[in-house]
Amino acid sequence: MRVLSVPGIIFVLACLPGAGVPARAADLPELARAAEAGDADAALALGTVYDTGRGVAADPWAALHWYEIAAERGNAEAMFDVGVMYDSGTGVARDRAEAARWYEQAARAGHARAAYNLGLLYQQGDGVRRNLATAARWFRAASHGGLAAGTSKLAALEPSPTRPAEDPDYLRAEALIQQRGLAAAGPDMLPPLRRAAERGIKVAQYDLAFLYENGLGVGTDWVEAYIWYSRAALPAVGLDPTIRNAAIEGVARVGAKLDATQQLAAAAALRSAAR
Repeated sequence: MRVLSVPGIIFVLACLPGAGVPARAADLPELARAAEAGDADAALALGTVYDTGRGVAADPWAALHWYEIAAERGNAEAMFDVGVMYDSGTGVARDRAEAARWYEQAARAGHARAAYNLGLLYQQGDGVRRNLATAARWFRAASHGGLAAGTSKLAALEPSPTRPAEDPDYLRAEALIQQRGLAAAGPDMLPPLRRAAERGIKVAQYDLAFLYENGLGVGTDWVEAYIWYSRAALPAVGLDPTIRNAAIEGVARVGAKLDATQQLAAAAALRSAAR
């Protein structure tokens, strides 16, 4: 079983079919013959055997080889697995652009986890040009595929009933990111994003928290992340509950990382903001 940790969720990849997966090395030749004869499911199963070390010594290079064969034959699960291997640098040099290519193929075939991971790459500008609208599109696909994490991410990116669509500072921050990419836009993007957050624009508060938590375009600062997740989590008239739920998850996630001194600093800042 292979685990890929990505922001917001940990996916445990257990793609072994229920039947026909060998538990013994002696079964591998038969499975390999089926895979070489054009059976995409057999190629996927063979890749998973080498990936997990089930009945054989784990071999990530062999796993990637068979995953790619299955993917080239149209197997969406294999496309996703190839993407994960490039994303994590397992069995191959890490290449987020190549990961995005495979995730997109899988996502277009209806794979919800691939759509979610692709959305993350577009949200972060990792391997692809950062584009929040494209990220939202893939998070929406993940949500429609039944992935709750996609729903939470989508809620944080899309306009909410409490955010004026024409808010100039928020739009300015987004435009800078689109033009320059997140890292280059950071110094100019943060002031308008913070002004929007200070005015109570919930998605701006969430975005600011996410940037500080993950060190995207700004230094990682868990206290700031906790403060802004906490403010985004406050009830507001007309606020979509999924936006608040995503912020509440951020509060819990970051709060667990704060030491006693950081907790006191965050509490003081939140009291000051409430006045």
